[in-house]
Amino acid sequence: MFHQPGGMSPLEQQEALNSVGRSILEQHPEGWARIEFTYKKVGGAATGGIVVFREDGTAEPFGSSKEAFSHSRNLRHGMYTEGQGTWFSLKYTITPPGKYSVDFNYDERPDFTFPPTPQDYAEEMKKYPRRPDRIPEWLQEEIKKAERGE
Repeated sequence: MFHQPGGMSPLEQQEALNSVGRSILEQHPEGWARIEFTYKKVGGAATGGIVVFREDGTAEPFGSSKEAFSHSRNLRHGMYTEGQGTWFSLKYTITPPGKYSVDFNYDERPDFTFPPTPQDYAEEMKKYPRRPDRIPEWLQEEIKKAERGE
């Protein structure tokens, strides 16, 4: 893992994404048509999981993968861009025979079951600073709450 945020080359990013996919596919059940892995992180708060979509159209939660979480955390840290921050969440979709697509969320408030505290948002800005014009309004509000001690 990189100690300083950022600095991950495109090749290293691709390798990390491949590692996420391998971690998920190692534990997948039979009869899947699509697998979605989500990872969300703000400061010290993180969540995510795997949903398996079956060939018959049904969907079921399939737990999570510590390895996929670890690779995603490292990817997020390595993808930091000075002044612009890093992404808050990703959705990694796998379809047979192992093709994948990834959506990164850099600006929208991630949907957490248990919301991060204002201090988590402040920690996020300390670790992954953004220029004022790159801070979404919702994040500005959370930082103000942290400054007020809420």
